[in-house]
Amino acid sequence: MLYRPHQVGLSVALISGLISYALWRDFIPCGIYGCPADVTLLGFSIAAWGALFYLTVALLFWCEAYRVLPVVLGTGILVHAGLFLTNPQFCWLCIILFCLSLGMLGLVLSAQPPALAFIANKPGNVVVVLLIIAAAGLGIGVSYDIHAKTGWTPFNAVPAKNAVAEASNPAAGRLPPSLLAVTTPDGIAKKVNLAVKPALVISPHCKHCGEVLQTVADLPQDRRPYIIALNGSEAEVKNKLADAGLSPAFYFLDEDLSLQWVPSLVWMEQEKRCLEDGIGPDDLLKILKKVM
Repeated sequence: MLYRPHQVGLSVALISGLISYALWRDFIPCGIYGCPADVTLLGFSIAAWGALFYLTVALLFWCEAYRVLPVVLGTGILVHAGLFLTNPQFCWLCIILFCLSLGMLGLVLSAQPPALAFIANKPGNVVVVLLIIAAAGLGIGVSYDIHAKTGWTPFNAVPAKNAVAEASNPAAGRLPPSLLAVTTPDGIAKKVNLAVKPALVISPHCKHCGEVLQTVADLPQDRRPYIIALNGSEAEVKNKLADAGLSPAFYFLDEDLSLQWVPSLVWMEQEKRCLEDGIGPDDLLKILKKVM
């Protein structure tokens, strides 16, 4: 044999771990623009958990633990598939990592067919079932975390880009489309006029929002949109703005826009309310130039 399976698996696992670590530490951008906030589990980024998972797989390859590897890799693949199901867009880096995990599993099973014997016996069946339940629980937990931070749920209809956004809030539904319901940090209900300028919806948990806010900071005061926080505390939002060199008045969103990604921009065009989510700096500048 020209190669030893455990050496190939060790190399692939280490590369996958480095990619996950780089995503976690923001050394490289994720493969999509806009995010449902940085998804966390037990206070740690999913990318951090991914780095730990691939490090564990690398150690198992190094130890040539072929009986354990199918179970560990299979669980990771199930969790990864669950993440795909709870997100409306696919990150190409995540797809690459998912395919690498499938490749490592295939390598293990082809190199050591007896490893399947563990899954075939009764104790193995019990372990596999428990791991599947755990993976399903993780997927549900991550989905709930996404929903809690952004209001997104996989059962929401996906609005088309630049589609007219209709609020589902009954009280807001009686408002003209140009008025967006918000609250001040002090809890006072207000309306901002989208006919005057657009509203940029951000989350303090979203790393992409910082990049768009830096673009806003470079704009003249009269060309800056309203800043609307989707969630977070007053201190978290202020810190997010300060990191971008901003200290403007901001509001908290008090209307259901069925957002799926942040940062998002809401504006008026031909007397219709328009919404684009998952915007980048170039998208922001293009829309602002058109409507202001």
